[in-house]
Amino acid sequence: RLREKGLVGEMSQSGKREYQAAPPEALKNILREKERKLNQVMPQLELFQRLTEKKYRVEVYEGISCLRNLFLHFLELKEDILISDVPVFALQHIGAEFQNSFHERRIKQKQKMYHIYSKEAMERIKHLNTLAFTEARHLDQEYSHNASTIICGKEVAIHIFHEKNEKKNLTIVMNNPQIADTYKNHFFILWERAKKP
Repeated sequence: RLREKGLVGEMSQSGKREYQAAPPEALKNILREKERKLNQVMPQLELFQRLTEKKYRVEVYEGISCLRNLFLHFLELKEDILISDVPVFALQHIGAEFQNSFHERRIKQKQKMYHIYSKEAMERIKHLNTLAFTEARHLDQEYSHNASTIICGKEVAIHIFHEKNEKKNLTIVMNNPQIADTYKNHFFILWERAKKP
């Protein structure tokens, strides 16, 4: 093994195999070679570390219970909640009792919530505007979306409502500050265009 590392020289004398230690400088050569190999892989190691430091999550859930759990999770974050493109039948899926309880807890901790609907949800918009720390607006055009976007902190959720079967509802949750900031900017562009009832 020493010979393979270049630390020992081998020679044959009088039919016998003899070994002689290499000059001490050979040790430095071995270290230089290891350093060279390390420098070659260093950029890959640094990249790997940067990638593992930024742990972003994307999760997918089925059913309406995950949406309720998501709203409860947002209460724990205590940051503004922004929601857009909610279909009129969403309240039936989520349940009025759950919604009332959620808003009571949210208002108690002074957590703001902003809603953007279409004009067809005018009754719901008017009700929400009676609540503290709550504001709801509508866009001029009437449209029916089944995919709502909910933003809170560094999390973005896209909930796809299935009108006839709430078990088929789908929620995609992304945990990424850059994505959340992009969605917030888009939300407030729509917010400026939206109108109070």
